[in-house]
Amino acid sequence: MPSDATNTSEVPLLLDSRGAGELLGLHYKTVERLAHAGRLPGVKLGRTWRFSRDSLIQFCGSQTGSSEFAP
Repeated sequence: MPSDATNTSEVPLLLDSRGAGELLGLHYKTVERLAHAGRLPGVKLGRTWRFSRDSLIQFCGSQTGSSEFAP
């Protein structure tokens, strides 16, 4: 994973929970909880979550200024 999260050209198209967490700046368990609750776009394949890089980037853009992650 690149250390600069804005450089997405090196980020794989399909991410697991840990990769999605790195991209979003969240712990992987938080990513899994948000996906399970339907608040983050992802799909569960067997026991693992998978996330589309482009969907996560689009999701982040749509959440700017909202309180989606607020308790």
